[in-house]
Amino acid sequence: MIVTTNIGYKDQMSSQWKLVKNGESEYLLKLIKQIPLLSPEPYGVLTVNIPVTEISKRLSDADQLGTVMILNADGIALAHSDINQVGRSVSDLSFYQKLINQDKKEGLFEVNVKDEKYAVVFNHSSYNDDWTYVSLTPLSQFTEKSNMIKWYTIYTIGLLLLFVIIATIIFSSRMYSPIQGIYNYFVK
Repeated sequence: MIVTTNIGYKDQMSSQWKLVKNGESEYLLKLIKQIPLLSPEPYGVLTVNIPVTEISKRLSDADQLGTVMILNADGIALAHSDINQVGRSVSDLSFYQKLINQDKKEGLFEVNVKDEKYAVVFNHSSYNDDWTYVSLTPLSQFTEKSNMIKWYTIYTIGLLLLFVIIATIIFSSRMYSPIQGIYNYFVK
């Protein structure tokens, strides 16, 4: 059984996107185009069914930081790195209100979620004006590698400084030893 949710998108070329629930938990993203393209009197329809699981697989790379999603204008997740979140609304989450109040087509802002700071990177689709690509990443994941680099740098500088101090002591004692010998000769 196919149930169509109330999510549709129209562009300038008489195409429409629909999020369709196929069964209990499977979603399809349907592209519906009238044919011939750009005709004032189309006489056919071309549909392409894209399983949302395939899109979500590409959004959930193992090396990826944070959560990635594609949202429509109503805050419904059309695709999500967590397949269980597809079809759910994010409009009640704290980052969404800041997102819809952005004037820019793309950008970055910070938001607090459960006492943790997150970076929200967004880009409004140039093809579907109703779609927004969003990445929600804990700032701690951004700074984790830079903190490692910072500590490696501090340890390396510390070791070099220690080496320079030891080398300076050794070389200065060698340069001072002839003068020490002359001084000891006259003091006796």
